[in-house]
Amino acid sequence: MSIIRINRNPSPRQLNQFGFIWLAFLSFFGALAWFRLHEPALAQGLWAAAVVVPVIGWLAPSFMRLVFLGMSYAAWPIGFVVSHVVLALVYYLVMTPIGVVMRLFGYDPMTRITDPIGAGFWVERSGKGRGPESYFRQF
Repeated sequence: MSIIRINRNPSPRQLNQFGFIWLAFLSFFGALAWFRLHEPALAQGLWAAAVVVPVIGWLAPSFMRLVFLGMSYAAWPIGFVVSHVVLALVYYLVMTPIGVVMRLFGYDPMTRITDPIGAGFWVERSGKGRGPESYFRQF
């Protein structure tokens, strides 16, 4: 079972939303190409694609479905790699140093004190103020 599932049968509403997002996204990058890169040919190509693809998609939804699936399959590997890299960075740059520091200072939040005479890690608790009625209000 994968975490990310690609929607292979998008609804007409999702395809319309994708068309508007496509239009905004490519229009934005067309503007960047025009004003930042000073590439009018690239900007005009992006603006043409920004308009033509959604218009054809609204006239023929099967075309928009193909574009939607193509973009979904193109973006899936990027999302997979980025999510795993972020997860690894959080683990190795945040969690691991916290664990190392806790071990260096001898802090054990689970109070796993090894008793050479004892039979295990059992910790005796005082039963003050706790009766069977407390079972129903655990928090």
